Amino acid sequence: MENKYTTGFFAVAVLAGLFLSPQRRFLSNIWIWLGALCSLLIFLPNLIWQIRHGFPFLELMHNIRSGHRDVVRGPIAFIVDQAMLMNPVLFPLWLGGLSWLCLTRDGRRFRILGLIYVLLLVAFIVLRGKNYYLCAAYPMLFAAGAIGFERLTRGRWSRVAYVTLIVLSASLLAPLSVPVLRAKKYVRYQKALGIEPPKAENQSTGPLPQHFADEHGWEDMAREVARIYNELPPEQRAATAIFANNYGEAGAIDFFGKKYGLPKAICNHQNYWLWGPRDYTGESVIVLGSDGKGDREHFASVEVVGRTNHPFSRRDEQFEIFLCRDLNTTLQALWPKAKKWD
Repeated sequence: MENKYTTGFFAVAVLAGLFLSPQRRFLSNIWIWLGALCSLLIFLPNLIWQIRHGFPFLELMHNIRSGHRDVVRGPIAFIVDQAMLMNPVLFPLWLGGLSWLCLTRDGRRFRILGLIYVLLLVAFIVLRGKNYYLCAAYPMLFAAGAIGFERLTRGRWSRVAYVTLIVLSASLLAPLSVPVLRAKKYVRYQKALGIEPPKAENQSTGPLPQHFADEHGWEDMAREVARIYNELPPEQRAATAIFANNYGEAGAIDFFGKKYGLPKAICNHQNYWLWGPRDYTGESVIVLGSDGKGDREHFASVEVVGRTNHPFSRRDEQFEIFLCRDLNTTLQALWPKAKKWD
């Protein structure tokens, strides 16, 4: 829960699975409730923070839905995505595991695992969750599927054939999810296979899928910002803020900027907004990722001074960099209206 609030769905599915299965007897054991209490106490500071700030997580989810950023999949498409994400060759294995858990006498002892999966699957389809939200649930289905497969296949050769097919397909598909190829080779490899990983967000990521595109361009951006920043006169440089419109850009400045002599960024996006503009007045600001909606219009002078253009970064992370001077008010006055939570 400290890392992903979607873990709450898993907790609810476990509780519901207990009620719906013979394992409900565990609910009378004090240790499961003590364990839940310990978990709640660990999570409590996070929950208090959410309450004190008006539940930013719910605001985030509302704004994402309103902006239609996420790809919404229908029930059949969502299940097809599961098969693609887990490797299509493994589909019979985990589907067989689910069947073994839910339909066979031998699997009855572990039926709660099948119920947890089904409840999560239905919840994410109904609530329009991202297709990868369910990925962490598959190890238990693979384990159950292996038991069912072993009992169905008495012959050695059928087992060897399927395991060989799994190894070959996994080797063939591995570069689509594991960074074993350089970007140029990956693009050629994906085109040769004719397979694209299912999309989770409606964003233009360029030649690479999002999980790879997000790994490119950040240090190049920080280096370009450092060039601009260090070319400023010393007195202007001391008063210059680096303003990012996205937490990824701000994080890259904070992480890579140390070795280039950059100050920490200020940013209006998500938690960065809560940390404010610090002591910067707005007399000189380097602006990153501007969409022209309010982040430049209050300055007397706006000048294009650089650009990020890494060929394999996300398309929305390729932008002009602006040097803005002489804000007609103060950053502190503008900050409440600058909030971007999406």
